[in-house]
Parts: sequence; structure tokens; C-alpha cells
Amino acid sequence: MSAHNLHLDPLGAKLRALPEVPAPRQLVPRVLTAIEAEQALHAKLRALPEVPAPASLAPVVLAALSRRASPPWWRQPWFAWPVSVRAATAVLALAVLALGGWFSAGAWQGVTAARGTAADWISQSWLVESGATVMRAMAALSRSVYALVLIGAGLLVATVYSATLVMGALCWRLAATRR
Repeated sequence: MSAHNLHLDPLGAKLRALPEVPAPRQLVPRVLTAIEAEQALHAKLRALPEVPAPASLAPVVLAALSRRASPPWWRQPWFAWPVSVRAATAVLALAVLALGGWFSAGAWQGVTAARGTAADWISQSWLVESGATVMRAMAALSRSVYALVLIGAGLLVATVYSATLVMGALCWRLAATRR
């Protein structure tokens, strides 16, 4: 080898000067199964030193637990409310019932005085007349519109009504659950 070639290939000379390293037995490492990987991870985690929790953590956790254990009085059952609040709500409920009874009795007396008997009033009621008018209109409509369209519309109304009931029940369930 001439001096001219050595000058052009300084890296090759350095690489030839390095000691020879044996080739690995496997070119592709073995893939661990899920159980072996879990066991290896478990062993590594067990080898880690324990780290103590900060001193401020315990009071925060205990305070959160005590808040959950004793919710405010308005989130507890009615019988667990303070006696004064229970008495006030009982008086309010009785007042609402009494007012409703008083108004309904007064309205009923006015109706019976004006119409005679309740049966006469019901038979001459605008509600009954309106219902009869709607029924007559539906009968006339059913004669002029295909039955398939009526069935589809009825199914649509029933589906929307059922969906409304289900959504209402779900909303009530979400609102009534304890947190």
C-alpha cells in the first residue's frame, strides 16, 4: 500500500485497527409473549424503591371522603332534613292541596249551578265537541288518503312518543342518582 493510498483512506485504517467483535447468535431478538412481558414488567416494578406519599395527600383524601359521606341536607332523604324545614315543607304541601281543593270545589259548584248536573255539563262540553270534530276530520281524511300513509304516520307518532318517554326516563335516572 502506498503512502498516497493511506492518506486518502484514514478511516479504513482506523477501522482495521479495531478489535474484532463476534457476531450475535441471533440477528432478530425473540419476541416476548404477553405473559412473559407481564412477568418481566412485574419484576422490574417490584425492584423499584417505594416512594412515600406526600404528607399533604392524606388530609385531602380524608376531606373528600367525609364530603361524600355526608351530603348537604337537601340531597338527603326528606326524613333526614332538619325538623324546621320538614315542617315548613309539610305546611306548604298542605296549603297547595287545600288551595287546589278549594279552587276545584268552587269551579265544580259553578259548573253544576250553570249547567245543572255534571253529566249535562260533560255532554255539552267544548272538549267533547272538539274531540268529535277531530274524529270526524280523521274519518274523512282516512277515506281520501292511502292507508299506508296513515299507518306510517301513526308509527312515526308512536315512535316519537316512545322515544320521548325513554329520554324522559333516562334524564330522570341521571338527575335522581346520588353523586
